[in-house]
Amino acid sequence: MLTRRVFILCNLLSAALLGSVSDALLAAESGDNLGSTFQPLPLRRQLPRLRHFTLSPPYWVALRPAQFDPDGLIHSAIEIIDRESSDGYPQAIDLLSRAIDRYPNEPTAYFNRAVCRDITVDKRGAIADYTRFLTLCPEDTEAYCLRAVTARRPIELALADFERAIQLDNSYGFAFYARGIRRMDDACDAGGAVEDFSRALDRPAVGYDYFSVFLNRAVARFDIADFAGAVADCTEAAIRVQSVARSEFDAQFLRSMALTNRGLIYATSGNAKAAVVDLNAYLDEKPQLQDTHICIYRAYARIEVGDWIGARSDLELVRQVATEDIRSHSLFPQGYLLRSDALAGLGDRAGALADLQKAADLLSGFKNEVYRETLERIQELAE
Repeated sequence: MLTRRVFILCNLLSAALLGSVSDALLAAESGDNLGSTFQPLPLRRQLPRLRHFTLSPPYWVALRPAQFDPDGLIHSAIEIIDRESSDGYPQAIDLLSRAIDRYPNEPTAYFNRAVCRDITVDKRGAIADYTRFLTLCPEDTEAYCLRAVTARRPIELALADFERAIQLDNSYGFAFYARGIRRMDDACDAGGAVEDFSRALDRPAVGYDYFSVFLNRAVARFDIADFAGAVADCTEAAIRVQSVARSEFDAQFLRSMALTNRGLIYATSGNAKAAVVDLNAYLDEKPQLQDTHICIYRAYARIEVGDWIGARSDLELVRQVATEDIRSHSLFPQGYLLRSDALAGLGDRAGALADLQKAADLLSGFKNEVYRETLERIQELAE
């Protein structure tokens, strides 16, 4: 009788074997479980995509009253935003621009226009206004942080802004929270992000909330293979949902983020039983295309605990969703890559290789990391 082992591979563990098939699976192999009719291939070497919060436009920032505003233009701009919210930003920007033309040394006009431009996605204009404001008010902690989080700010300059903000006010928690996100997303510095998120938890939450910090620190800890710490942070985030949710719908959504992340961490780190429990709570309905990777990980976790029928159901569902995507977007590689994962799980090596080759053909003009990973996956399955 052939023995069967399932390898769950990831970059952080250097493709280490995270667990072997249990006695229940060996029993299934002998025919005691009618679901064991396929032989899964190794899971693609990749980390699961954990969900986290990125930096959003500064809606929470209060516009500042003017020190010098003889025509009332800055005051009128603030009133428009207070009254009309997002619909009033273009008019407010126009009023603030007129104020700058008339009294170019009034710093609040630049600060307020920077915030409005940032929110309306004029990132270059926002950076220019924050910079002008900081030449007039060089010790303003909030302005350094806001300039640093603006999307088009190069990471090296952003980190310098954060450092200056922290030098000015070490108690300003948003500086640590925002720097943690930029370190994690743009600097590939998960270890530094963990340190920053930890410092943000020790300070008053202004411009962020502790649920977001715990969720993001879990992702950063996962990236440095601190699986126990990542699980603990996801658990703490789930506990804190009610403190930030504005409705029951919000609470369900936020809780699902925390538990799904925890389930994926369990699946990657070898705790298949706990992974199935957490991922079951999220995958009650047919998943959207962007969520099907969760089905893949639950399928392999189910195989580890001997639930071959459930695993087949997950993999068949992913194959169905991927096939539908291929029909609609045949010139995009995502559907082929996804279906190759499902076919590999079902043991269809030839089908998986055919889909991988199609994805590689579509990616060949880009020669990017996804293309290189696809070629490596083809070589892995062809051996």
